[in-house]
Amino acid sequence: MAGTKLLLCNHQSPAGFVGGAEIILLEIARNLDRDKFDLLLLANEKGPFTKLALENGIAVCTIPHKMLWDFLAPGKDFADRFERFKLGQRKAIEAIAETIQEHSVKALIVNCLVNTLPLMAAQESQIPSIWMIHEIVHAFDSMTSGLRKAIRVRPGNSRRRHLTRQFIQKTILDYSRMSIFITETSRKKIFDSHDWRDRAVVMHPPVRGDIFFASNSTTRSYRGIPDNAFSVIFLGILVPHKGVHDFIQAASDVLKTAANVHFTIAGGSSDRNYVRKLKKMARTKNIENRIRFTGFLENPLPLIDRADVICMPSLYEEPFGMVVSEGMARGKVVVAYETGSIREVIEEGKTGYIIPRGNTRALAQKIIDLINSQEVMKAVGQNAAATARERFHPNNYITKLEDIVERVIAQ
Repeated sequence: MAGTKLLLCNHQSPAGFVGGAEIILLEIARNLDRDKFDLLLLANEKGPFTKLALENGIAVCTIPHKMLWDFLAPGKDFADRFERFKLGQRKAIEAIAETIQEHSVKALIVNCLVNTLPLMAAQESQIPSIWMIHEIVHAFDSMTSGLRKAIRVRPGNSRRRHLTRQFIQKTILDYSRMSIFITETSRKKIFDSHDWRDRAVVMHPPVRGDIFFASNSTTRSYRGIPDNAFSVIFLGILVPHKGVHDFIQAASDVLKTAANVHFTIAGGSSDRNYVRKLKKMARTKNIENRIRFTGFLENPLPLIDRADVICMPSLYEEPFGMVVSEGMARGKVVVAYETGSIREVIEEGKTGYIIPRGNTRALAQKIIDLINSQEVMKAVGQNAAATARERFHPNNYITKLEDIVERVIAQ
């Protein structure tokens, strides 16, 4: 007997990388009980994400459709823009609705606040949706210019913010039977503390199983990193709001006083101009031989295991930071800027370290301090691993999600 048909809807599959939200959705697809659920994955384009899904035996259909990126920086006349977007994407909504009907889909799981069209198609098809909110609204308000330029936002007055918040809240409640926020920080941007707890829950994302359950590495070898070097890595998408240029600046400061340190930048990008600037920055600072760019890694585990310190210098309001929980799960010391939800993930001084956003000197100094504090690093790494086992276990997450899916379908 076939399981209940679920449509898992992904928000992007660009050529250069697989991001955190895609990794979470792929982990869900890999681990949902196939006796209970028959899965089909919807993508708006082909790329590394759809390739990984197919390799894991997950059926994929591709329907080109756009994202409503305005949700991340809503402002004046947002409600009108929402309606215009919906009208302009009418053909895509109809195509998704046809897929829902053709495959007898009973429910949708949709990742990301910007991924609205599958929800609209589900509403018209009269089937329930679960909306996974992976972002923080107004996450880019604090961005500056130059290399750090990402999305320029005018915050607007408090009344406009309030009206926008009300509209987003109503949209989530109108288009989903249940919403799952990645952190409490993310939820509070839209819902008050005790509002709609039966419809808007918080579930910290799981560490992917291939990292969480892998046996501990006993080797210090990784291609391009000297075996005896202290290894510091950045792992993520190479875009300005992830602060990769701050990582390079901190690396330059560290290398002025510490000799046997090697830095690695691992990740893909759709912003080739920014990557060129990063590599030029490394050359200008004369550290190109001490910092390596790997590009996108399908399997980052060997690099994570080789790391002594993992840095997350995000400059925007980071919703969660998958690299933080992945590093913690492997017993690594994570040093992150204080942005967004980071204090929900790291306990300062116990499971990692938190640095004021944009303070590259403090970031560099913390790395130098850790080089000379091996016993402290060991204790923090052990604490981090224990916390990850308790809070980010993939099996626990899947069990909770399956319960939510079954309750939503039964309503």
